[in-house]
Amino acid sequence: MSNAGTPINIWCIVRENRSVFKITIGEANDLIDLRKVIKEEKPIYFANVDPDELILWRVNVASSILRNKDTPIEIYLNDKLEEPTNTVGDTFNNVGGKYPIKKRRIEQGWKSYTASDGHSVELPSQIIDMLESNKSVPDLRINFKTAFRNLHVGQSITLPHLGQEPKHFAEGYQGRTLLVTGQMIDIWDKISADSDHSIKRVLSGPMGVGKSYISYFLASKAYAEEWPVLYIADASDLNVESSETAGEVICEYFLALNKDILTAAELKKIVRFASDRNPQQVMVTVAEGILGLIKSTDRKALLIVDEHGILFEKDPVPLRIHLLSPLMNLNFWGEHYKFARVIFTGTAHARYEREYMKNGQYEFWVIYVGPLQSNVFDILLQLHPVLRIQGIKEEAKKVTNYVPRELIYLVEYIKKLNITITNVNWFQQVLKDFEIERVDKILTIAQKYYNDLPKTEKTRYYDALTSMFLPSKPVVQFEWKFLDLGLVYRFKEGITHYLPLCPSAQKALLKMYMSFDLPENIKNRLRIGSLTGEQFEETLFNRLVCKCNTTIQLKTTDLDNNNRNVITLQFNDYDLIKNSQLSLGPGNDKVLGRGFDRYPLFDYMLGPIFIQVSVSDFVTHNSKPSTNIRKAFETMSAQAGISQTQINGRNQIEMYLDEMYGPGHSAIIDPQNRFVVTRNGTRVSGFRIVYIRGSPGIPNHSRKVREFLDVAHVIFEEITEQLFRNIV
Repeated sequence: MSNAGTPINIWCIVRENRSVFKITIGEANDLIDLRKVIKEEKPIYFANVDPDELILWRVNVASSILRNKDTPIEIYLNDKLEEPTNTVGDTFNNVGGKYPIKKRRIEQGWKSYTASDGHSVELPSQIIDMLESNKSVPDLRINFKTAFRNLHVGQSITLPHLGQEPKHFAEGYQGRTLLVTGQMIDIWDKISADSDHSIKRVLSGPMGVGKSYISYFLASKAYAEEWPVLYIADASDLNVESSETAGEVICEYFLALNKDILTAAELKKIVRFASDRNPQQVMVTVAEGILGLIKSTDRKALLIVDEHGILFEKDPVPLRIHLLSPLMNLNFWGEHYKFARVIFTGTAHARYEREYMKNGQYEFWVIYVGPLQSNVFDILLQLHPVLRIQGIKEEAKKVTNYVPRELIYLVEYIKKLNITITNVNWFQQVLKDFEIERVDKILTIAQKYYNDLPKTEKTRYYDALTSMFLPSKPVVQFEWKFLDLGLVYRFKEGITHYLPLCPSAQKALLKMYMSFDLPENIKNRLRIGSLTGEQFEETLFNRLVCKCNTTIQLKTTDLDNNNRNVITLQFNDYDLIKNSQLSLGPGNDKVLGRGFDRYPLFDYMLGPIFIQVSVSDFVTHNSKPSTNIRKAFETMSAQAGISQTQINGRNQIEMYLDEMYGPGHSAIIDPQNRFVVTRNGTRVSGFRIVYIRGSPGIPNHSRKVREFLDVAHVIFEEITEQLFRNIV
């Protein structure tokens, strides 16, 4: 078919399979001719369709959006071509040569603008107004470059203004001070490095651990490095009624941050489809162009959206406002766009991670944010007139667990009491009262969540709590609504683990846990004395924590059922030992400590008492290298979180006791196979190694008792009598 009039190129996309192809046709040809040309271009695909049966729509949107199979294409099919005698030129006059475009732009009020590189570009008047406005304009880049000079962990920076700021920024006693954390630098090093693919990350963690400060740091650093940056400090700015309003927000924030570095070519790129739309759609079209520029630019560019979870609290906003679909669908930022950097940060974000991150994205792209590093938190405390005081500072660190949100609550509590006295002993009572108040508030939140759960979810919640408090159990995931309460944080060590956010959260969740009954299947197995190892550990833990603030007395024997004695367990709290330590540290000898997952040799520690737990008999349990008690008296080998420098030639028991009570401990098995544990030559009072068996049977280890004369053995029947009496 011959072309009538000036030939023009038209890109076509097939609705059913999203395939794209180009045709050439004359302006004067009609739409009947157009259908024939389309069929001739794809004769195989349209083999069973007559040209006049082809249904055509005129669309004005970037082909990259339409080609994305996750994008619902129907929303763009509003302009159906139904009049067969219309000419191609009249129908597609936006691609009909330079003059119609120029004429239309003049009619729409486009003006010339001189870009940062000195070249002129035609832009819509609304965009020029934004470029000439002072709204949301940041401080000079040189001020940011100066602030980031000699960047290092623990650095205290007073950041200039970026045009936007995180919610509640500069409201606390530290003002505009930003403390640089190791995680900030690690993430920056990752996204600023050269890459053959785009880099997408989702920062996830409970409210108040500093995610927004990380986002602000990254946006500020990218701005200082002269990257094109779109920074949305609060995604609720995008939770609006229309695409036009959302587009205006994107345009305002992007142009304010980047007008001094955008070239004429880049500006031309982001407005290239704007003349094709009606004037009300200009902001939407330019916003699409901005997202496209960040994705496909030839220099590093950053999109960072804070409070991202707000977009998914109810009905996802990106499903209602399709301009924002790239903020839901990470596949939009295809792997081959090697300069694109995308960061989503969110409180109440677990729903997005669980429901909208697909095909392994969650495993590879989520970065967990938890409590601050101790040395960074120290600097934060130094900024407060009371909490900086030696002795008080250490206690404040314990009660807050290095969590900025908890520190804010503590500072508000101190301010409310108008505290000026700085006596350390007196202040400890203040901290206890603060913790009681926080526990009550957190418990109310947790109980409301639990009461609203269906029965099946209540069972999973119990299992998830148990696995969090008992690291030997396989991890059970919390449901996303619980995660969004912000009471626990996550970290990765091979797999994802959960920990209470702070001591107040731990106490509140333990209170809840202690109110739960044991599962019926465990009760039934307990009654017949046939628990699995995992079930016995769960049952024992459940009963032990329920005996907090009471006295537990257990009858013991040696490994051959002789030398009867009694072991007394008294504790006022329960806590988990972190994997960089072997103990809970000084002042915690009345706290029942549980070793982290793969903690060497022992299960529980209480002051100088070391406890092993197993359903096996002692000989079987002790035959494994990982549980052989003799290893506890041999020089310890380096392991995760504990270096040879820390070990310094000591064995596990010596290291534990040094951490708890101070240096100078010695722990040996003497030639008579007795445990000899001293500090500076004096016997350590109360040192015991206890073995608790979780299956019926009397110890009858006549040979093994000669090797371990001092192991105190507790039989299953005694545990049942003292702890399980109300169950069996």
